[in-house]
Amino acid sequence: MKYLMHNDLSYLLHKRRIMLIVIFTLPILILILNIKGSSMVEIIKLCMGMNLSLSNIDITQLLMYLFNVFGFIYLMVDIYLKDLDKNLENIFLRMSPNKYIIQKNIFFVTAMIIVKTIQYFIMILLFIIIGRQSFSIEIIFLVLTDLTYILLIQYLFFMIYIFYILFRKNTVFLLAAIIILMVVIPKFIWGTKPYIMNIITITILVQMIMNAMFYKYPKRIMENV
Repeated sequence: MKYLMHNDLSYLLHKRRIMLIVIFTLPILILILNIKGSSMVEIIKLCMGMNLSLSNIDITQLLMYLFNVFGFIYLMVDIYLKDLDKNLENIFLRMSPNKYIIQKNIFFVTAMIIVKTIQYFIMILLFIIIGRQSFSIEIIFLVLTDLTYILLIQYLFFMIYIFYILFRKNTVFLLAAIIILMVVIPKFIWGTKPYIMNIITITILVQMIMNAMFYKYPKRIMENV
């Protein structure tokens, strides 16, 4: 487990450091450009694309929503598939496929919590220093809502990709599943706040489905990566 986590952490910090820098700096840039005349909560919602409304689209909200969602989806798929694509035999000599996916889930959820916490900490600190506003307790709910939403979307996309592998890389299935998912999922992130526990439950269920697929079809997954 230590080897796997050290490998993933090293990969993030060395191979994807530019992506991490962008993830931290872009919201800060949006915050600085909009810091005057608005509350801390509203500006942070803007920075993370949490107030997107399809009936009245704000271009900044749309761009930050897309960045927030697809930036983290990219990181997740990249972190998981780097092993399946390049270190397959080495990884599974050390552990079973089921144990592998469980340990990857633990690392990834932990990493996401840390990244999101740093993101919000920097924005709050800058707001207190530059905007001269006091901390709002509502920020805690912003963090939890954003984190649970992004984790759910990430795992849904990754589960679709695993099914795509199991279906021998059926492109029609992959495209259809992604389109359906993008249509069905709510785009108003802040609006999911009352359903945080439901989202956490669904995310856990998705993780369990992925664990079951790796347990039942390890050879098929490895053969078709």
